[in-house]
Amino acid sequence: MKNKSFYFTTAYYRNSIDVFLSRPSLYVFLFLMLFPLLGAAQVSINTTDIDSSAMFQVESSNSDKGILFPRLTIAQRDAMKEAADLEGEIMTPGLTIYCTDCCKNGTGAMYYFNSVEWKSFDSECEDLFVCLDAETTISATFNLVPASIPLFIDGNTVLAEQDPTDLAILELEKRTDDRIDIVFPTNLPIGYKIQLYYNNSQDPGNLGIFASPRLGAGIQIGQNANTFTGVLNGAVETNTGNDYMLTITLLSTIDRIRVRSAAANSNAANEYFLEIKIFNNFDVEIPLTCDVFVTPPECLDLVTTISNSDHFENASKPLLIDGDLTFASQTGSEINDLRMHSPTRDIVDFTFPEDLPIGYKIRLYFSDNERPRSGGVFQHGIVAVPSIGGVATGQDVNTLTGLLPGSEITSNTNDHFVTITLSEITDNVQVSSSVFIDGDHVILLEIKLFDSNDIEIPLSCP
Repeated sequence: MKNKSFYFTTAYYRNSIDVFLSRPSLYVFLFLMLFPLLGAAQVSINTTDIDSSAMFQVESSNSDKGILFPRLTIAQRDAMKEAADLEGEIMTPGLTIYCTDCCKNGTGAMYYFNSVEWKSFDSECEDLFVCLDAETTISATFNLVPASIPLFIDGNTVLAEQDPTDLAILELEKRTDDRIDIVFPTNLPIGYKIQLYYNNSQDPGNLGIFASPRLGAGIQIGQNANTFTGVLNGAVETNTGNDYMLTITLLSTIDRIRVRSAAANSNAANEYFLEIKIFNNFDVEIPLTCDVFVTPPECLDLVTTISNSDHFENASKPLLIDGDLTFASQTGSEINDLRMHSPTRDIVDFTFPEDLPIGYKIRLYFSDNERPRSGGVFQHGIVAVPSIGGVATGQDVNTLTGLLPGSEITSNTNDHFVTITLSEITDNVQVSSSVFIDGDHVILLEIKLFDSNDIEIPLSCP
Protein backbone atom coordinates (compact mmCIF):
# COMPACT_ATOMS: atom_id res chain seq x y z
CA MET A 1 0.00 0.00 0.00
CA LYS A 2 1.26 3.46 -0.88
CA ASN A 3 2.06 5.82 1.97
CA LYS A 4 -0.63 8.43 2.45
CA SER A 5 -0.08 11.89 3.85
CA PHE A 6 -1.89 12.91 7.03
CA TYR A 7 -2.91 16.40 8.07
CA PHE A 8 -3.21 17.45 11.67
CA THR A 9 -2.61 20.49 13.80
CA THR A 10 -0.60 20.92 16.95
CA ALA A 11 -1.35 23.79 19.27
CA TYR A 12 1.10 25.03 21.88
CA TYR A 13 -0.72 27.58 23.94
CA ARG A 14 -2.82 28.55 20.90
CA ASN A 15 0.12 29.01 18.48
CA SER A 16 -0.81 26.52 15.73
CA ILE A 17 1.39 24.69 13.24
CA ASP A 18 -0.07 22.81 10.26
CA VAL A 19 1.87 19.65 9.36
CA PHE A 20 1.76 17.15 6.45
CA LEU A 21 3.40 13.80 7.19
CA SER A 22 3.77 10.46 5.43
CA ARG A 23 2.51 7.38 7.31
CA PRO A 24 5.93 6.22 8.67
CA SER A 25 6.83 9.74 9.73
CA LEU A 26 3.50 10.09 11.50
CA TYR A 27 4.33 7.38 14.03
CA VAL A 28 7.67 8.96 14.87
CA PHE A 29 6.15 12.40 15.07
CA LEU A 30 3.32 11.29 17.38
CA PHE A 31 5.85 9.70 19.69
CA LEU A 32 7.83 12.91 19.86
CA MET A 33 4.66 14.92 20.33
CA LEU A 34 3.58 12.86 23.32
CA PHE A 35 7.02 12.51 24.89
CA PRO A 36 6.92 13.73 28.53
CA LEU A 37 9.59 16.38 27.95
CA LEU A 38 6.98 18.43 26.11
CA GLY A 39 5.42 19.03 29.52
CA ALA A 40 2.29 21.16 29.26
CA ALA A 41 1.74 20.62 25.49
CA GLN A 42 -1.77 20.20 24.13
CA VAL A 43 -2.29 17.76 21.28
CA SER A 44 -5.14 17.87 18.77
CA ILE A 45 -5.96 15.88 15.65
CA ASN A 46 -8.01 17.36 12.79
CA THR A 47 -8.74 20.65 14.57
CA THR A 48 -7.07 23.99 15.28
CA ASP A 49 -9.71 25.00 17.83
CA ILE A 50 -8.54 22.96 20.79
CA ASP A 51 -10.37 23.36 24.06
CA SER A 52 -8.26 25.18 26.64
CA SER A 53 -8.94 22.47 29.24
CA ALA A 54 -8.06 19.55 26.96
CA MET A 55 -4.64 17.91 26.86
CA PHE A 56 -5.69 15.76 23.88
CA GLN A 57 -8.56 16.44 21.45
CA VAL A 58 -9.65 14.51 18.35
CA GLU A 59 -12.10 15.65 15.69
CA SER A 60 -13.49 13.57 12.82
CA SER A 61 -13.00 15.64 9.69
CA ASN A 62 -16.06 14.17 7.94
CA SER A 63 -17.95 13.30 11.15
CA ASP A 64 -17.76 9.63 10.19
CA LYS A 65 -14.90 8.28 12.31
CA GLY A 66 -14.46 7.33 15.97
CA ILE A 67 -11.83 6.13 18.42
CA LEU A 68 -11.32 2.47 19.27
CA PHE A 69 -10.20 1.65 22.78
CA PRO A 70 -8.42 -1.64 23.52
CA ARG A 71 -10.95 -4.47 23.07
CA LEU A 72 -10.70 -7.22 25.68
CA THR A 73 -12.83 -10.19 26.66
CA ILE A 74 -14.06 -10.48 30.25
CA ALA A 75 -11.38 -13.12 30.89
CA GLN A 76 -8.62 -10.86 29.55
CA ARG A 77 -10.00 -7.89 31.52
CA ASP A 78 -9.97 -9.78 34.82
CA ALA A 79 -6.57 -11.33 34.08
CA MET A 80 -5.05 -7.82 34.24
CA LYS A 81 -6.23 -7.39 37.83
CA GLU A 82 -5.17 -10.90 38.81
CA ALA A 83 -1.69 -10.36 37.33
CA ALA A 84 -1.31 -7.07 39.19
CA ASP A 85 -2.39 -8.68 42.47
CA LEU A 86 0.03 -11.54 41.91
CA GLU A 87 2.91 -9.08 41.46
CA GLY A 88 1.82 -6.99 44.44
CA GLU A 89 1.07 -4.03 42.19
CA ILE A 90 -1.90 -1.62 42.24
CA MET A 91 -3.79 -0.99 39.01
CA THR A 92 -4.25 2.71 38.31
CA PRO A 93 -7.81 4.03 38.71
CA GLY A 94 -9.23 5.35 35.45
CA LEU A 95 -7.84 2.60 33.23
CA THR A 96 -10.39 2.24 30.44
CA ILE A 97 -11.19 -0.56 27.96
CA TYR A 98 -14.02 -1.89 25.83
CA CYS A 99 -15.10 -5.30 27.12
CA THR A 100 -16.53 -7.34 24.25
CA ASP A 101 -18.56 -9.87 26.24
CA CYS A 102 -19.12 -8.41 29.71
CA CYS A 103 -22.89 -7.86 29.63
CA LYS A 104 -25.54 -10.45 30.44
CA ASN A 105 -27.47 -9.66 27.26
CA GLY A 106 -24.50 -10.70 25.11
CA THR A 107 -23.25 -7.20 24.24
CA GLY A 108 -20.09 -5.39 25.19
CA ALA A 109 -19.55 -2.06 26.95
CA MET A 110 -16.93 0.49 27.96
CA TYR A 111 -15.44 -0.25 31.38
CA TYR A 112 -13.18 1.70 33.71
CA PHE A 113 -11.27 0.59 36.79
CA ASN A 114 -12.31 2.55 39.91
CA SER A 115 -9.41 1.40 42.15
CA VAL A 116 -11.43 -1.55 43.48
CA GLU A 117 -13.31 -3.13 40.57
CA TRP A 118 -14.26 -2.72 36.93
CA LYS A 119 -17.37 -0.59 36.37
CA SER A 120 -19.38 -0.13 33.19
CA PHE A 121 -20.16 3.27 31.64
CA ASP A 122 -23.37 1.71 30.28
CA SER A 123 -26.21 1.59 32.82
CA GLU A 124 -27.98 -1.02 30.65
CA CYS A 125 -25.05 -3.42 30.91
CA GLU A 126 -25.49 -5.88 33.74
CA ASP A 127 -22.21 -7.63 34.47
CA LEU A 128 -21.85 -11.15 33.18
CA PHE A 129 -21.05 -13.41 36.12
CA VAL A 130 -17.50 -14.70 36.35
CA CYS A 131 -18.44 -16.74 39.40
CA LEU A 132 -21.29 -17.05 41.87
CA ASP A 133 -20.86 -17.72 45.58
CA ALA A 134 -24.04 -19.79 45.85
CA GLU A 135 -25.39 -20.47 49.33
CA THR A 136 -26.48 -24.07 49.77
CA THR A 137 -28.56 -25.28 52.71
CA ILE A 138 -30.01 -28.67 53.56
CA SER A 139 -33.34 -29.05 55.33
CA ALA A 140 -35.36 -32.08 56.48
CA THR A 141 -32.03 -33.87 56.54
CA PHE A 142 -31.87 -37.64 56.65
CA ASN A 143 -28.66 -38.67 54.88
CA LEU A 144 -27.28 -35.30 53.81
CA VAL A 145 -24.99 -33.39 56.20
CA PRO A 146 -23.07 -30.08 55.84
CA ALA A 147 -20.08 -32.02 54.49
CA SER A 148 -22.28 -33.05 51.52
CA ILE A 149 -22.47 -29.48 50.21
CA PRO A 150 -18.95 -29.14 48.70
CA LEU A 151 -19.50 -32.46 46.92
CA PHE A 152 -22.31 -30.86 44.88
CA ILE A 153 -19.81 -28.58 43.10
CA ASP A 154 -16.63 -30.68 43.04
CA GLY A 155 -16.89 -31.52 39.32
CA ASN A 156 -17.69 -35.23 39.80
CA THR A 157 -20.82 -35.78 37.72
CA VAL A 158 -21.05 -39.58 37.54
CA LEU A 159 -21.25 -42.23 40.24
CA ALA A 160 -17.93 -43.83 39.25
CA GLU A 161 -16.10 -40.56 40.03
CA GLN A 162 -17.32 -40.41 43.62
CA ASP A 163 -15.22 -41.42 46.59
CA PRO A 164 -16.99 -44.48 48.07
CA THR A 165 -16.81 -42.88 51.52
CA ASP A 166 -18.92 -39.96 50.21
CA LEU A 167 -21.85 -42.01 48.90
CA ALA A 168 -23.73 -42.22 52.20
CA ILE A 169 -23.91 -38.42 52.44
CA LEU A 170 -25.03 -37.97 48.81
CA GLU A 171 -28.24 -39.99 49.14
CA LEU A 172 -31.59 -38.22 48.77
CA GLU A 173 -34.15 -39.91 51.02
CA LYS A 174 -37.81 -40.38 49.97
CA ARG A 175 -39.88 -37.44 48.77
CA THR A 176 -39.65 -34.89 51.55
CA ASP A 177 -36.35 -35.58 53.32
CA ASP A 178 -32.90 -34.33 52.28
CA ARG A 179 -34.15 -31.17 50.60
CA ILE A 180 -31.44 -28.99 49.05
CA ASP A 181 -31.90 -25.23 48.57
CA ILE A 182 -29.34 -23.40 46.44
CA VAL A 183 -29.63 -19.59 46.61
CA PHE A 184 -27.71 -17.42 44.15
CA PRO A 185 -26.32 -14.02 45.23
CA THR A 186 -28.12 -12.29 42.35
CA ASN A 187 -30.86 -13.11 39.85
CA LEU A 188 -30.08 -15.49 37.01
CA PRO A 189 -31.57 -14.16 33.75
CA ILE A 190 -33.69 -15.87 31.10
CA GLY A 191 -31.60 -18.19 28.93
CA TYR A 192 -29.22 -19.35 31.64
CA LYS A 193 -29.00 -23.12 32.11
CA ILE A 194 -29.00 -25.17 35.30
CA GLN A 195 -27.70 -28.73 35.02
CA LEU A 196 -28.45 -31.24 37.77
CA TYR A 197 -26.71 -34.62 37.91
CA TYR A 198 -27.95 -37.71 39.77
CA ASN A 199 -27.76 -41.51 39.74
CA ASN A 200 -30.67 -43.91 40.32
CA SER A 201 -28.70 -47.18 40.41
CA GLN A 202 -30.14 -48.15 43.80
CA ASP A 203 -33.61 -48.57 42.31
CA PRO A 204 -33.46 -48.19 38.51
CA GLY A 205 -36.60 -46.81 36.94
CA ASN A 206 -38.29 -45.94 40.23
CA LEU A 207 -36.28 -42.89 41.24
CA GLY A 208 -35.70 -39.38 40.02
CA ILE A 209 -35.33 -35.80 41.22
CA PHE A 210 -37.76 -32.92 41.63
CA ALA A 211 -36.29 -29.48 40.82
CA SER A 212 -38.12 -26.23 41.54
CA PRO A 213 -36.56 -22.98 40.20
CA ARG A 214 -37.85 -19.99 42.16
CA LEU A 215 -37.71 -16.23 42.48
CA GLY A 216 -37.88 -15.58 46.20
CA ALA A 217 -38.39 -18.14 48.93
CA GLY A 218 -41.92 -19.19 48.04
CA ILE A 219 -42.51 -18.04 44.45
CA GLN A 220 -42.31 -20.89 41.94
CA ILE A 221 -41.91 -19.72 38.34
CA GLY A 222 -43.72 -22.65 36.73
CA GLN A 223 -40.66 -24.59 35.58
CA ASN A 224 -40.81 -27.39 38.14
CA ALA A 225 -39.21 -30.52 36.70
CA ASN A 226 -40.03 -34.04 37.92
CA THR A 227 -37.83 -36.61 36.21
CA PHE A 228 -39.77 -39.50 37.73
CA THR A 229 -43.09 -38.50 36.17
CA GLY A 230 -41.51 -37.01 33.04
CA VAL A 231 -43.05 -33.58 33.62
CA LEU A 232 -40.01 -31.48 32.69
CA ASN A 233 -41.50 -28.06 31.67
CA GLY A 234 -38.96 -27.06 29.05
CA ALA A 235 -36.15 -29.07 30.60
CA VAL A 236 -34.29 -31.96 28.94
CA GLU A 237 -33.00 -35.14 30.58
CA THR A 238 -30.20 -37.29 29.20
CA ASN A 239 -28.47 -40.31 30.68
CA THR A 240 -25.60 -42.74 30.32
CA GLY A 241 -26.65 -45.92 32.10
CA ASN A 242 -27.88 -44.86 35.53
CA ASP A 243 -26.09 -41.50 35.50
CA TYR A 244 -28.55 -38.73 34.58
CA MET A 245 -28.28 -35.05 33.71
CA LEU A 246 -31.29 -32.70 33.83
CA THR A 247 -30.82 -29.42 31.91
CA ILE A 248 -33.22 -26.57 32.74
CA THR A 249 -33.06 -23.57 30.37
CA LEU A 250 -34.57 -20.69 32.31
CA LEU A 251 -37.73 -19.16 30.88
CA SER A 252 -37.97 -16.67 33.75
CA THR A 253 -35.59 -14.88 36.09
CA ILE A 254 -34.76 -16.89 39.24
CA ASP A 255 -32.59 -16.50 42.31
CA ARG A 256 -32.75 -20.03 43.76
CA ILE A 257 -33.57 -23.66 43.08
CA ARG A 258 -34.83 -26.44 45.36
CA VAL A 259 -33.93 -30.08 44.72
CA ARG A 260 -35.34 -33.19 46.39
CA SER A 261 -36.11 -36.81 45.61
CA ALA A 262 -38.91 -37.90 43.30
CA ALA A 263 -40.00 -41.50 43.74
CA ALA A 264 -42.81 -44.00 43.26
CA ASN A 265 -43.62 -43.96 46.96
CA SER A 266 -42.45 -42.28 50.13
CA ASN A 267 -40.45 -45.30 51.24
CA ALA A 268 -38.53 -45.79 48.01
CA ALA A 269 -34.79 -46.43 48.07
CA ASN A 270 -32.45 -43.47 47.82
CA GLU A 271 -30.79 -42.00 44.75
CA TYR A 272 -27.46 -40.14 44.70
CA PHE A 273 -27.51 -36.40 44.01
CA LEU A 274 -24.11 -35.71 42.44
CA GLU A 275 -23.69 -32.17 41.13
CA ILE A 276 -25.13 -28.81 40.09
CA LYS A 277 -23.71 -26.62 37.31
CA ILE A 278 -24.69 -23.20 35.92
CA PHE A 279 -24.12 -22.00 32.32
CA ASN A 280 -24.62 -18.50 30.88
CA ASN A 281 -26.24 -17.52 27.55
CA PHE A 282 -23.03 -18.47 25.74
CA ASP A 283 -22.98 -21.96 27.35
CA VAL A 284 -19.93 -20.96 29.39
CA GLU A 285 -19.91 -22.58 32.84
CA ILE A 286 -20.04 -20.17 35.80
CA PRO A 287 -18.17 -21.53 38.85
CA LEU A 288 -20.31 -21.67 41.98
CA THR A 289 -17.52 -20.50 44.27
CA CYS A 290 -15.43 -17.39 43.78
CA ASP A 291 -11.80 -18.17 44.47
CA VAL A 292 -10.25 -14.84 45.36
CA PHE A 293 -6.47 -15.07 44.96
CA VAL A 294 -4.91 -14.96 48.38
CA THR A 295 -1.20 -15.49 48.89
CA PRO A 296 -0.88 -18.29 51.46
CA PRO A 297 0.94 -17.17 54.61
CA GLU A 298 4.57 -18.23 54.89
CA CYS A 299 3.89 -19.32 58.46
CA LEU A 300 1.29 -19.07 61.20
CA ASP A 301 2.03 -18.76 64.91
CA LEU A 302 -0.33 -21.39 66.25
CA VAL A 303 -1.71 -20.84 69.76
CA THR A 304 -2.11 -24.09 71.70
CA THR A 305 -4.08 -24.29 74.93
CA ILE A 306 -4.67 -27.32 77.14
CA SER A 307 -7.66 -27.78 79.41
CA ASN A 308 -8.54 -30.49 81.96
CA SER A 309 -4.90 -31.51 81.89
CA ASP A 310 -3.99 -35.01 83.03
CA HIS A 311 -0.82 -35.80 81.11
CA PHE A 312 -0.64 -32.80 78.82
CA GLU A 313 1.30 -29.85 80.22
CA ASN A 314 3.01 -26.81 78.68
CA ALA A 315 5.99 -29.03 77.81
CA SER A 316 3.70 -30.96 75.48
CA LYS A 317 2.97 -27.97 73.21
CA PRO A 318 6.26 -27.78 71.24
CA LEU A 319 6.12 -31.55 70.70
CA LEU A 320 2.90 -31.13 68.71
CA ILE A 321 4.68 -29.24 65.92
CA ASP A 322 8.20 -30.73 66.08
CA GLY A 323 7.86 -32.92 62.97
CA ASP A 324 8.01 -36.30 64.78
CA LEU A 325 5.07 -38.13 63.24
CA THR A 326 5.43 -41.69 64.53
CA PHE A 327 5.41 -43.42 67.87
CA ALA A 328 8.96 -44.68 67.28
CA SER A 329 10.29 -41.11 66.81
CA GLN A 330 9.29 -40.09 70.37
CA THR A 331 11.44 -40.53 73.47
CA GLY A 332 10.06 -42.23 76.57
CA SER A 333 9.52 -38.95 78.43
CA GLU A 334 7.80 -37.39 75.41
CA ILE A 335 5.37 -40.30 75.12
CA ASN A 336 4.20 -39.66 78.68
CA ASP A 337 3.71 -35.94 77.88
CA LEU A 338 1.69 -36.74 74.75
CA ARG A 339 -0.78 -39.19 76.27
CA MET A 340 -4.41 -38.16 75.99
CA HIS A 341 -6.54 -39.55 78.78
CA SER A 342 -10.27 -40.29 78.70
CA PRO A 343 -12.70 -38.22 76.56
CA THR A 344 -13.07 -35.44 79.12
CA ARG A 345 -9.40 -34.87 79.98
CA ASP A 346 -6.34 -33.62 78.08
CA ILE A 347 -8.33 -31.42 75.71
CA VAL A 348 -6.16 -29.45 73.27
CA ASP A 349 -7.32 -26.33 71.40
CA PHE A 350 -5.33 -25.28 68.35
CA THR A 351 -6.19 -21.66 67.48
CA PHE A 352 -4.94 -20.09 64.24
CA PRO A 353 -4.05 -16.36 64.14
CA GLU A 354 -6.25 -15.89 61.05
CA ASP A 355 -9.22 -17.64 59.48
CA LEU A 356 -8.36 -20.68 57.38
CA PRO A 357 -10.28 -20.69 54.07
CA ILE A 358 -12.29 -23.51 52.55
CA GLY A 359 -10.00 -26.09 50.91
CA TYR A 360 -7.19 -25.88 53.48
CA LYS A 361 -6.27 -29.19 55.14
CA ILE A 362 -5.66 -29.88 58.83
CA ARG A 363 -3.79 -33.13 59.45
CA LEU A 364 -3.66 -34.74 62.90
CA TYR A 365 -1.25 -37.58 63.70
CA PHE A 366 -1.84 -40.04 66.54
CA SER A 367 -0.82 -43.52 67.65
CA ASP A 368 -2.71 -46.32 69.39
CA ASN A 369 0.41 -48.37 70.22
CA GLU A 370 -0.63 -48.66 73.87
CA ARG A 371 -3.90 -50.32 72.92
CA PRO A 372 -3.72 -51.57 69.31
CA ARG A 373 -6.80 -52.20 67.24
CA SER A 374 -8.56 -55.50 67.83
CA GLY A 375 -9.62 -57.32 64.70
CA GLY A 376 -9.11 -54.16 62.63
CA VAL A 377 -11.36 -52.10 64.90
CA PHE A 378 -10.00 -49.06 66.73
CA GLN A 379 -9.99 -49.42 70.50
CA HIS A 380 -9.27 -45.74 70.83
CA GLY A 381 -8.69 -42.70 68.64
CA ILE A 382 -9.21 -38.95 68.59
CA VAL A 383 -12.09 -36.50 68.26
CA ALA A 384 -11.47 -33.30 66.26
CA VAL A 385 -13.95 -30.40 66.15
CA PRO A 386 -13.17 -27.56 63.68
CA SER A 387 -14.93 -24.29 64.55
CA ILE A 388 -15.14 -20.62 63.64
CA GLY A 389 -15.68 -18.04 66.36
CA GLY A 390 -16.50 -20.82 68.82
CA VAL A 391 -19.20 -22.34 66.60
CA ALA A 392 -18.60 -25.87 65.25
CA THR A 393 -18.57 -26.03 61.43
CA GLY A 394 -20.20 -29.47 61.23
CA GLN A 395 -16.99 -31.35 60.36
CA ASP A 396 -16.62 -33.15 63.69
CA VAL A 397 -14.34 -36.18 63.32
CA ASN A 398 -14.32 -39.27 65.56
CA THR A 399 -11.79 -41.84 64.43
CA LEU A 400 -13.01 -44.40 66.95
CA THR A 401 -16.52 -44.53 65.50
CA GLY A 402 -15.43 -43.89 61.91
CA LEU A 403 -17.36 -40.60 61.78
CA LEU A 404 -15.26 -38.66 59.26
CA PRO A 405 -17.37 -35.99 57.46
CA GLY A 406 -15.32 -34.88 54.46
CA SER A 407 -12.15 -36.35 55.98
CA GLU A 408 -10.04 -39.45 55.53
CA ILE A 409 -7.81 -41.52 57.77
CA THR A 410 -4.51 -43.11 56.76
CA SER A 411 -2.78 -45.81 58.82
CA ASN A 412 0.61 -47.48 58.98
CA THR A 413 0.36 -50.22 61.60
CA ASN A 414 -0.48 -48.29 64.79
CA ASP A 415 0.51 -44.82 63.54
CA HIS A 416 -2.36 -42.93 61.96
CA PHE A 417 -3.26 -39.52 60.61
CA VAL A 418 -6.62 -38.02 59.78
CA THR A 419 -6.85 -35.33 57.09
CA ILE A 420 -9.68 -32.79 57.40
CA THR A 421 -10.29 -30.85 54.19
CA LEU A 422 -12.14 -27.75 55.33
CA SER A 423 -15.62 -27.22 53.88
CA GLU A 424 -16.16 -24.12 56.05
CA ILE A 425 -13.92 -21.26 57.18
CA THR A 426 -12.18 -22.31 60.38
CA ASP A 427 -10.08 -20.61 63.06
CA ASN A 428 -9.83 -23.38 65.67
CA VAL A 429 -9.77 -27.14 65.99
CA GLN A 430 -10.27 -28.87 69.35
CA VAL A 431 -8.76 -32.33 69.81
CA SER A 432 -9.58 -34.84 72.53
CA SER A 433 -9.38 -38.57 73.14
CA SER A 434 -11.93 -41.08 71.90
CA VAL A 435 -11.59 -44.39 73.74
CA PHE A 436 -13.38 -47.70 73.90
CA ILE A 437 -12.79 -47.99 77.64
CA ASP A 438 -12.62 -44.96 79.93
CA GLY A 439 -9.09 -44.58 81.27
CA ASP A 440 -7.24 -45.73 78.14
CA HIS A 441 -4.78 -43.46 76.35
CA VAL A 442 -4.07 -42.35 72.82
CA ILE A 443 -0.81 -40.66 71.86
CA LEU A 444 -1.36 -37.35 70.01
CA LEU A 445 1.78 -36.79 67.96
CA GLU A 446 1.44 -33.78 65.67
CA ILE A 447 -0.70 -31.19 63.91
CA LYS A 448 0.11 -30.00 60.37
CA LEU A 449 -1.56 -27.46 58.08
CA PHE A 450 -1.62 -27.43 54.27
CA ASP A 451 -3.04 -24.86 51.85
CA SER A 452 -5.38 -25.74 48.98
CA ASN A 453 -2.36 -26.64 46.81
CA ASP A 454 -1.11 -29.12 49.45
CA ILE A 455 1.81 -26.88 50.42
CA GLU A 456 2.60 -27.15 54.11
CA ILE A 457 2.35 -23.95 56.17
CA PRO A 458 4.71 -23.98 59.20
CA LEU A 459 2.89 -23.47 62.50
CA SER A 460 5.58 -21.35 64.12
CA CYS A 461 7.20 -18.22 62.68
CA PRO A 462 10.92 -17.55 63.28
